[in-house]
Amino acid sequence: MSALDAPSESNSSLNNEDLSSADSEGFADESVALPMRNGNLWSARFNILCTMVGGGCLSLPFAFQKSGSIGCGIFMLLTTAVITEYIFRIIIKSIRKLSPVNDNETRMGTDTFETMTGAAFGTPGLVFGKFLVFCMCMFAAVGYCVLLRDMLLPLTKIVFQQINHERPSDFTPSMEDNILMLVAVLLVTPLCSLRTLSSLQHLGAASMCSILLLGGCIVLRSVECNTGVYEGNGSYGQPWSTLNFFPHSWKDALDVLPIFISCYVCHYNIPIVHNELKYPSPVRVSWWLRSSMIFATGIYLILGVAGSAYGHCTTTGKVHGNILLDFDMNDPLLMLARMCVALTISLALPMLVIPARDLLIRSSTSITPTYCRAKTHQPQQQQLTSVLDEEACLDEPLLAESDCPTDMTPETEAEILLNDDRSDISSHSSTLGTRAMLAIVIFWPSALIACCVQSIDIVWDLLGSSLSIVLSYLIPCGAYLILMGTEVGNKERYVAYAMIFVFTPLMFLSFFNAVYNTFFFA
Repeated sequence: MSALDAPSESNSSLNNEDLSSADSEGFADESVALPMRNGNLWSARFNILCTMVGGGCLSLPFAFQKSGSIGCGIFMLLTTAVITEYIFRIIIKSIRKLSPVNDNETRMGTDTFETMTGAAFGTPGLVFGKFLVFCMCMFAAVGYCVLLRDMLLPLTKIVFQQINHERPSDFTPSMEDNILMLVAVLLVTPLCSLRTLSSLQHLGAASMCSILLLGGCIVLRSVECNTGVYEGNGSYGQPWSTLNFFPHSWKDALDVLPIFISCYVCHYNIPIVHNELKYPSPVRVSWWLRSSMIFATGIYLILGVAGSAYGHCTTTGKVHGNILLDFDMNDPLLMLARMCVALTISLALPMLVIPARDLLIRSSTSITPTYCRAKTHQPQQQQLTSVLDEEACLDEPLLAESDCPTDMTPETEAEILLNDDRSDISSHSSTLGTRAMLAIVIFWPSALIACCVQSIDIVWDLLGSSLSIVLSYLIPCGAYLILMGTEVGNKERYVAYAMIFVFTPLMFLSFFNAVYNTFFFA
């Protein structure tokens, strides 16, 4: 690990001496500090894992049981993990194509998911990218608020002195349930005004510890259930009989596909975390992505298999979309697990709100420097230059044509780069009041919508079958093919095209199936 943490010996195109000389010549305003990368490998892992490994893992036992706990379900999870890591890597390649980064870079990066889509698809891509990321963050926050309400049910019972507060099959959230959830949202709201995701690295570590504790509790109770030590809420069939190799029907596998996809969605945070990672050499970036994916997939496998085996201790042999709802609410061990999940979900909510908040801040700025930087730094690449034409520099009405010149001196280019670093890292230039106000505008409507949602299954089905597929697979593959141009090898090109051709019809099929299950299936 120490070898990876050390900076490489490659030269930087704009080192500290260059910055100092630029400051002395008046290119930088000393009153505004240049943002620096302050993220390490641990903070990068925690930021990604907190977005991925959260409330969605509670639905994995249900997904494993319907798709084949020890067969098809494992295959679907591993396939999703491999594809997702590949997508993470091509996102990194795409943004590094726009803004080349040295191995020992310490200045904050400026690229985001929407700037990648804008550079690839022009103004429509920029607008659609912003809309897509904002909707993903909003709906994911709704789902996490629903899960938070479910986890706080025992506290609701205690706080409001409810004698019988068991959850019936046709559960409808009560006013007391929603009130306690909104109180928790109020306590989390200040965290949504932090400047960067790296500020949450210590909270991310606490969140991962909570997930590990949750997994341990579920594995323990599942083993006790199938060995006769723990009775649970019922008994169905023989021990371990709820573990199966294949789904009962292909529709069952299609029903739970959105859950597998949703558990890995954090693509919009990949560029942001990469912007904050110090010394982003290919080796460090590769190890960051691989280690995060291995840890998340390992947790998912344990929770999925162990949770689906717990069906033996239910009256129907099936588990809910939220596995903790199948356990006795008075079980002290599971009470601890519930509180751990509530902590994990609470700490993950800022990971959803901050990207959406910064997107709104960036949208209010007057320039889009990434496009100009891509043109000025890579004029020799005709494929990219043809895509990033002059119209890309006019995405914001306040940018004059002279702000994106095609011919400039090195000194002028350095000045633009320094100014870009200030204007594009919006969270650093915004005030605490602005960040807090936008966080409330995003966070609280999501919480209020969650008050009206009955089950988390509805959110994951609709989100994972539509927006998640577009954001996770279709847009990254398309942007990669366009931005990299002839630099894409034949193998990588075939893989990207194959994903587009496979996931496009799968998206429509999965979405129509989710709509049918949600609104028409009795």
